[in-house]
Amino acid sequence: MDKVNFKSRKHNLLMAALALALFIPQNDALATTEVPPEGNTSQEFTPANDGTNQNPSAGEVPSTEEVPAGGGQSEEVPSNEIPAEEEVPADGGESYPEASTEVPAEEENTAGTGVNSPYINNVSVSGQSFEPGDLVTVTIEGTSGSVLSGATATFERSSSSGTAAIDISSFDITDYGNGNFSAVATYQLPDDLGDATYSLTGVTLADQAGSYNTISNENMNFNTGFEVVSPVPEDTTPPNLVTMYTDKDVYAPGETVTVTVEAEDESEISQMWGAFADANGSPENDPYRLDNIYITQNPLGNYVGVGTFTIGEDVPNATYGLNFVGISDVQGNESYFNQYDFGVFFDIMNEDAAETAPPELVDVSADEESYQAGDAASIEVTAADESEIIGVTADFVVEGEEDGQVYSTDLASIEQDKEGNYIASTEIQLPEKLAGKKIQLTDITIVDVYENVGKYNAEDDELDLAFGVTEAEDSENVPGDGVAGPGESGGGDGAEEEDSEEIAADDQTKGGFLSGSGLFSENVLLPVAVLVIFLCTVLFVILPLRKKG
Repeated sequence: MDKVNFKSRKHNLLMAALALALFIPQNDALATTEVPPEGNTSQEFTPANDGTNQNPSAGEVPSTEEVPAGGGQSEEVPSNEIPAEEEVPADGGESYPEASTEVPAEEENTAGTGVNSPYINNVSVSGQSFEPGDLVTVTIEGTSGSVLSGATATFERSSSSGTAAIDISSFDITDYGNGNFSAVATYQLPDDLGDATYSLTGVTLADQAGSYNTISNENMNFNTGFEVVSPVPEDTTPPNLVTMYTDKDVYAPGETVTVTVEAEDESEISQMWGAFADANGSPENDPYRLDNIYITQNPLGNYVGVGTFTIGEDVPNATYGLNFVGISDVQGNESYFNQYDFGVFFDIMNEDAAETAPPELVDVSADEESYQAGDAASIEVTAADESEIIGVTADFVVEGEEDGQVYSTDLASIEQDKEGNYIASTEIQLPEKLAGKKIQLTDITIVDVYENVGKYNAEDDELDLAFGVTEAEDSENVPGDGVAGPGESGGGDGAEEEDSEEIAADDQTKGGFLSGSGLFSENVLLPVAVLVIFLCTVLFVILPLRKKG
């Protein structure tokens, strides 16, 4: 068996050696193809070779006695010699004869053959930024061994979306001799071209024989490109004043007034200026200019200007108001506003003449003398003051209550009438628990802008304001009556708790009368809670123990 295996292996080795010997002569034909010498560095640019290597030697003409390896097309000038009978098969067959130095007679270069020794020295653009519709001029400078007839520069969009390209052709070729040339073309960008950045990706050169080469920008490395930026629409809208105010309402002579102006605009606001003048038009008081305003932009996008001016030391008491404020943007649009558009006022008050008189109570009244439970009593206080009244408070008591608890309410709504007096008003909600009671005003407190306080008492100042509360005709619909209607729970404890919540009126909406009173809450809820605890102790502790005993 071993002998048989040895013979079989020997036979296989012999067959392999024979096949190898037959294969080697056929591949030798590939090795005989000449390789262009290193001295000739011209690069052929054909569809199979896109020109990624640029010829570094300018003006060098390749030898007419050699053919590039791989069966490519020759770059030499056609000759009148008769071609050899044997030609290289066009389909790349198995036979690869040595390259012939003879050129077929009467054969001309066809499109796709390379331009002799092209070299690009520079590619430039007439600008770095353009708008849609602008003209872009591209200049190519270089050398070539052939007379050029045309060129194309390709710019790919390197920003924004898409892969659109701009091919600029129609170059005017200028031949300077010795192979030097320049090519210049002007291209108009489309009017609807969007914002984007374009970079040079390649240059294609064509000669008069129809040959061409495409040289990639990777080999030129010129970093040539441009951007397209759409123009910003012209802003013709003037700025708008949003708000304007001073840091205080009252100043003393010699103090600094800080004024804040906030405005909005489609473009950038570049300047603000203004003036304040005596509100009464007195010629003795000079106006104050507001010129040096520092402008910033807030997070909302509005522009905020802050400026200051100093009041004179010898200025008499006066009230100043906005005379005008001007606002301008970078487009040259301006707008002006005065005290009728935006009222901004401040007072100048000398210390020796500062107001110290308290506000004066003129009148206090209610719209009715008697109310039904569930109604709202409207209370109105009229006061006078040399300055401005900013707060009014009224105190009431329920007659007959042993604890004598006082209920205070703020008259938050304050307006000035035609005579200059200040009218403060509020509404007081009257729950069912007050039915049969009489409500008596005890005190009025009035505060002005200088914190002067006027206090008025019912006994000392003869304030005569009182009103009664009667039971509502339809008590089932009155809040806080404690009576369970049809379908309602009759739990007494729950009714008491609900009534106590209604007695505490909302200070902002109903004046806060009886707010935090605790009327009928502490006196009822606490005994009820003690009673419930006692009953639970008897039912669940004492009785079970007695039954066990």
